[in-house]
Amino acid sequence: MTGSLRQVTIRGAFWLFLRFAGRQGANTVAFFTLAALLTPAEFGLGSIAVAIGMLLRIAVIRGFRDAVIQAPELTPQVRDTAWWLNIGLGLALAAGLAVMSPVLGGLIGLPGLVPLVLLAALIPAISAVSAIQEALIERAFRHRQLTFAQSIASASAAVLAIVFAANGLGAWAVVAYSVVEIAGVALVTAIVVRQLPGLAFDGDRARNQIRFAVPLISSAFLSGGFPRMVQVILGGLLGAAATAQFRVGLQVYQLLYQTVCAPLLQALLPAFSRVEDGHGERFGRAFSLVSAMAFPVFLGAAAISPVFIPAILGPQWQMAGTLAQILCLALLPLVLAQVLEPLLIARGATGRALLLAGLGVVAGLAAVSAGALGGDLVLATSAMIVRGLVTLVPAVWILREAFALPASRLAGLSLPYLGAAAIMYAAAIGGLALSVSVPPLLQVGVGVLMGGSVYLVLVRFGLKRLAPQAYQLLEASVPARVRRWL
Repeated sequence: MTGSLRQVTIRGAFWLFLRFAGRQGANTVAFFTLAALLTPAEFGLGSIAVAIGMLLRIAVIRGFRDAVIQAPELTPQVRDTAWWLNIGLGLALAAGLAVMSPVLGGLIGLPGLVPLVLLAALIPAISAVSAIQEALIERAFRHRQLTFAQSIASASAAVLAIVFAANGLGAWAVVAYSVVEIAGVALVTAIVVRQLPGLAFDGDRARNQIRFAVPLISSAFLSGGFPRMVQVILGGLLGAAATAQFRVGLQVYQLLYQTVCAPLLQALLPAFSRVEDGHGERFGRAFSLVSAMAFPVFLGAAAISPVFIPAILGPQWQMAGTLAQILCLALLPLVLAQVLEPLLIARGATGRALLLAGLGVVAGLAAVSAGALGGDLVLATSAMIVRGLVTLVPAVWILREAFALPASRLAGLSLPYLGAAAIMYAAAIGGLALSVSVPPLLQVGVGVLMGGSVYLVLVRFGLKRLAPQAYQLLEASVPARVRRWL
C-alpha cells in the first residue's frame, strides 16, 4: 500500500470510527434506556421483530453496494444500474416479509409479533434507498461528511423511541427506534450526496453486478445475519424474555464491534481494491492492527460486563451481563476471518468468502439450537464461540495458499496482542475482586483502570522488545499523533 493510500485509509477509518461510534453510542443509550423502561418480555418481542427486519436489510447494504466500491471505473451505468437493482431488491424483500409475517408469527409462536414484523418490513425498503449513495461516499473516502449528520439522525431517533416507551408503547418503541433511525440516516445521506440516480441502466452490466453481488450478499447474510438468526431461534425455543437478555448482552458486543472493528474493516475494501499486488503483506498489517485493538477491548468488556450491566439496568438483567461476557469472548476466534473477508471481496473471490461464512454459521446455528433445545440460555450463547473456531482452519488455509501467508506468520502478528490482552483480563478481574466492597460502578472503574494500565505497559515495554515485528506494524499503522505515545 502506498504511503498516500495508507494515510487516506487511516483517515477514512478514523471518520468511520467517529460515525459508527456516534450511531452505536446513540443505539446503546436508546436500547439500554428502553430495556430499563420495558419489561424483558416487551423488549424481547420488539427485538425479535427488529432482528427479522435487520436480517433482510443485510441484502441491500452489501452486494450491489460493494459492486460500486469495487468497480475499477465509476461510470453512470455502474452507479445507476446498482441503484435500481438495489432498490428493487429492497422493495421485494419488504413486500415478501409483509406477506409472510403471519406465517412467521405462527412459527415463532409469540402473540403480538405479526404487526411488529409488518412495521419492521420497512427496514430493508428504506435501507435500499441510501446504500448506493453511502457507497459513493466510501469509494471517495469522504466519510467525514456523513459522520456528524448520521450521528444526529441516530440520536434523534433514540430520543423519539424513549418518548414512545415512556408513554406505554412497549415493544412498538423498540421497532420504531430502528425504523426511524434508518429513515433518518437515509435522509441525511441523500442531503450530503446531493446526487439522485439517473436512468443509465445497462442490462449487461446488471448481469455482471448480479453475478458479483449474489455470493457476496449470501456471505454477508450468513455472517452478519448470524446474531439475528440466533435471536429468532431463542425467541421460538426459549421465549421473548430470554431473547431480551440475549439482545441486551449483544448490544455490548455490537457497540464494541461497530466502534472498534467495523470502521477499519469497512475501510479495507476500497483500500484492497485499489492495489494489484502485495496483498499478503497488506493483510498482515491490517490483521495485526485489528488484533491490537480488538483483543484488549473485547476481553476488557468480558471482564466487567457481569458487574456493569446489572449495575446500570437493575438486577433483572443479571443474565444479560453474563451473556455479554460470553459474546465478547466469541469474537476472538473470528478476527482472522473478519479481516480476510474484505480482501477476498476485493480480489473477486466472493465464492471463498461465502464458503467461509457458511461453514461458521451452519456450525454455530447447530450448536446454538442444541443449547436452546436443552432450555439453557447460557449454553446456547456459549455455542456461538463454535462459529469462530470453525472458520479458523479454512481461513489459515486460504491465506497460505492464495496469499503466501503461513500460519506461523499469522500467529506472530496476533498472538502477542492476545497474550497481553489475556494478562489484562486477569488484572481487570483482580481489580473487580479487590474492590468488591465498593459501589458497582466504582468497582467497574477500578477493574478498567487496572486492566487498561497493564495492557498499555505490556504493549509499550513488553511487545516492543519481545515481538518487535508485530509492534512495528502497529506503530506504522497508527496516526503520527498516536505514534509518539507508543
